[in-house]
Amino acid sequence: MSITRSSTLSVARPGAAGAPTLEPGLRDVRAAVRGAVSEPSRAAAIELLARSSYPNRHRDLEHVLEDDEAPSRLRYRAAISLPRADPVAASEILVAATRIRDRRVLAGVMRALGQVGGREALDAIERALPSTEGTARAHAEFAALLIAHRLGLDGFDAPAPAAGELIEMAADHGRRLHVRRAPSATAERCVTDLGSRPYGIELDPDASYEFRCDRCSGAVMRNRAFTRGDALETLGRRKALFAIGALRDDSTGSYTAAAVFLTSPAADAGRVRISVHLTNGERVFAGEASVSDGAARWSLAAVKRLGAFPVRAEGTFEDGKLEIDLAASGTRILRKIAPVPLERGAARNPPGHPVQGGRAPA
Repeated sequence: MSITRSSTLSVARPGAAGAPTLEPGLRDVRAAVRGAVSEPSRAAAIELLARSSYPNRHRDLEHVLEDDEAPSRLRYRAAISLPRADPVAASEILVAATRIRDRRVLAGVMRALGQVGGREALDAIERALPSTEGTARAHAEFAALLIAHRLGLDGFDAPAPAAGELIEMAADHGRRLHVRRAPSATAERCVTDLGSRPYGIELDPDASYEFRCDRCSGAVMRNRAFTRGDALETLGRRKALFAIGALRDDSTGSYTAAAVFLTSPAADAGRVRISVHLTNGERVFAGEASVSDGAARWSLAAVKRLGAFPVRAEGTFEDGKLEIDLAASGTRILRKIAPVPLERGAARNPPGHPVQGGRAPA
């Protein structure tokens, strides 16, 4: 979507007749973001502005984020929308906003910093953590985990799966997932929808897979930095944000980032740990790769959690090429029970478990 300076914006939307509808123009959208007009709503206007090509949209979003009189839900939305704007400017704004004490707003700030933050952001998160609680703390810890993996920094490690934490599924059980190389049109649409550098990495449309099962469909888009011949050697010595998983909205054909694939060298030489988290920080899959003679054999399994179902995937990784030999899921779902409210329980058991430790001393 692109908002121009014209008074109206024509946007094609799916419909019976396939006719476009008219959206407010840039002037009206910016006025709605400020709360000067009632149509569209401020929440809708923030979304429209974030998706626009207006070069200074991050300033309008910053104004909402810093407005102490604005509702927390709108300030939260402004925070999580900032990464779609200028990433460098967004990071600077969000780092300054780590001083905000409103828990809901701070949760949005931390969540957004995980997508665009660098070393300065990681320093700000570490300073804020001792006085941060609940949902904001959970997102702060996950943001630190993302930044450490994206930059290959020591500390902030995802915990290794405990004994019995993975859901077991026999090799001959479960239904095969439909997985194949993503057609070029699918890969290009996914890259377009996720943005030029989602979570601070460049996606490689030529190194992607699409998947489909009874529950959902989507794509796994790999970090271009780990599609070269030296990728395995690099993964064996530093943390990495290896790929992004995206879910497809079958009604519109659009893709939304849903999960991140993180890797880190294991304590045992020749092994690489794999941890897959939803974008809210909850860990959903875990596994490892065993490296020998310049090639790796990897496997993933679902982590036990409320509503989880068995999943097994395995394959090889060599010369930057990822192969999936098996992907299957079961129908058994772990019994759902009423969870502890996050504001009360996050401090002792946040989504995805608390990350282990800060950065190692210099």
